[in-house]
Amino acid sequence: METARWSTALLTAAIETPLFYLFGCRQVGDCLWFALINVMSNLLLNDTLRVAPLESCFWGILLSGELVAVVLEFALCRCLLSSVRCSGGGKLFLVVLSTNLASFLCGVIWGLLLT
Repeated sequence: METARWSTALLTAAIETPLFYLFGCRQVGDCLWFALINVMSNLLLNDTLRVAPLESCFWGILLSGELVAVVLEFALCRCLLSSVRCSGGGKLFLVVLSTNLASFLCGVIWGLLLT
């Protein structure tokens, strides 16, 4: 179970970090911070889903958790990434939202393939 938890978090970072780079955030330090932030938010979201009553409201909890993850990642990126610390947050928010949407869709597709 612990291995699957970390594998999922690292896979999410492996999907989102290259997209972050492709969206123009090219400083290596910022990409590393972004990957670390993604691993942390994924672990938090998946731990929340593990204790949630999945049968009755899985999608509501999942979508709410994804929204919280986007806000958390955006806030941490604004504080920690040197390339965006002093700039406007509009582009960064769209990048964080887009990368999360991409990994969310990959997860949904993967889940559908497994069922």
